[in-house]
Amino acid sequence: YNGDVVSFVNISNIRLEDGGLYNCEAINDAGNVSHSETIAVIGAPFIKVMKNITVLAGHTMLIRCPVSGYPISKISWSRGGRQLPINERTKVFENGSLIIIDANRELDEGNYICTAINEKGEKATRNLHIQVLSKHKQCFNRTFFSFFPVSFTLEEKPVISAFSFPQSLTEGMQMMITC
Repeated sequence: YNGDVVSFVNISNIRLEDGGLYNCEAINDAGNVSHSETIAVIGAPFIKVMKNITVLAGHTMLIRCPVSGYPISKISWSRGGRQLPINERTKVFENGSLIIIDANRELDEGNYICTAINEKGEKATRNLHIQVLSKHKQCFNRTFFSFFPVSFTLEEKPVISAFSFPQSLTEGMQMMITC
């Protein structure tokens, strides 16, 4: 034991959808370390549900297509009936990851489809929606000294104030924090 923290993942009665990439990460004050490993479950392609993504314009997105089934011949992405990549800002990797550099609302927002196919021609598809938020200045109206209204523009990063949880919480209690 030696004071080590040991973490286990136990999968009983493994199913096709249990296949895919697993990641273990350990973090402490001295740093962090991680290790990823893929579990390959023999069977037809299966793609797990992907959450829709919202990204700020100008940022880079890395989207993984969570495919299981083995063996998989090809993983591809499409948008609007067109196979990706369609420009120099997009790239599809062999492992099914899609990268979009410098996200642009007009060019990149929409529905994307990931397709996985095996040697037998069996395939699975799953879609997700990408929303690109425009970078815009927020205008705030404030009244100073109650004499005249003033409009000004702020271009600052948001700030999150620290919060903590009470030590004496018990099941069934209600609490509220402000973020």
